[in-house]
Amino acid sequence: MKTKVQDDYFSFQKASSDENHETYGMGPCIAVGIYDKISGDSYITHMPLMQKDFEEEIKEIKENVNYSKTFVYACGGGLDSYNSEEASSATLESRKTVKEALYDTFKKENIEIHWNKLDQQSNLFIDKKKKKMFHTIEDIVLPEAPLDDFY
Repeated sequence: MKTKVQDDYFSFQKASSDENHETYGMGPCIAVGIYDKISGDSYITHMPLMQKDFEEEIKEIKENVNYSKTFVYACGGGLDSYNSEEASSATLESRKTVKEALYDTFKKENIEIHWNKLDQQSNLFIDKKKKKMFHTIEDIVLPEAPLDDFY
């Protein structure tokens, strides 16, 4: 089975039923995977912060999937200990907006959301052979000295 890796951020990419689907490196970024178990089609987005057209995109995807057999998985949205308060607030607001948009569009019982903890990054996978979505988590190792000391 081929694997399609998300290479275009900010919008959903579609993978056909014969392609696994992956995206990597969500720290404060948020990934959303949508998987139609009937058709085998999947969609993934990897967005640095909430995109203005996100809600329109998921409503359009909803029109092209089998609603009762479509599963949604969101992860990422982590807070980094070196981020400013403003950046952390933007991440928290993005988490809230993504959750509300998914709950307004898809069946709540078919949605899983796993936000990263402090200083973690995650990767999102859609495995078509096993018909499941999952994520992995890695701790981010931060330098002990401020970045300014390295230049």
